[in-house]
Amino acid sequence: MKRSLINKKEIGIIVLVLLACCSIFLYYGTSNDAKIAEITVNGSVYRTINLSEEKNEYIIDIPSQGKTAHIKVSFNSIGFINHECPDGICENAGMLTSNLQTAVCLPLKVSITIKKGGSDLDIISG
Repeated sequence: MKRSLINKKEIGIIVLVLLACCSIFLYYGTSNDAKIAEITVNGSVYRTINLSEEKNEYIIDIPSQGKTAHIKVSFNSIGFINHECPDGICENAGMLTSNLQTAVCLPLKVSITIKKGGSDLDIISG
């Protein structure tokens, strides 16, 4: 008797797994929530920006610790560029685009975090 590579039960399981993956992607991947970037200096909120509403690209210059942090803002992204800190590690984070991404410049005590707008709940915290 010749056995097929995949039987009907296995095909059903594969279809269910694919449907579950598609459902999760559609629920979390197509969220209409705004992307909010929060810039903090010395632990205090310096500025909050709704990245979903940004139409133009611009640079924010933030003086801190005797130097200047340069932050590039554009539609759905934000990040450190041409930075004056001694190590420049913060630029290696690149442009932040996703919820809960963070870039920190420790020498200048400046941080950027993207948060989902509309709700404090996310997939990690429940």
